[in-house]
Amino acid sequence: MTKKMLSIISLSAVMVSFSFAGVEDELKKINQKLDKIDKRLTAIEKKVASAPAKNNNKKQADPNAVYNIPIAGSVVFGNPNAKITITEFTDFQ
Repeated sequence: MTKKMLSIISLSAVMVSFSFAGVEDELKKINQKLDKIDKRLTAIEKKVASAPAKNNNKKQADPNAVYNIPIAGSVVFGNPNAKITITEFTDFQ
């Protein structure tokens, strides 16, 4: 009976060791992929850090600016000679 029990235990130990061998190989593959990703990420971070800063040379909008828009031939609601005219532009594309 002990021989049978000992053979079952040794057989289970062999099976467990074979299953862990496959896991170790998969872990090595995963670690290699992670190393490649880490190298690529480091390279991207270096490129971003060394990129020149963008110049924001856009002209700022003047909230007090007055624009003269010709309204000849346009539909007018209200007094066409009013001091203030609101023009709405729409584009149907």
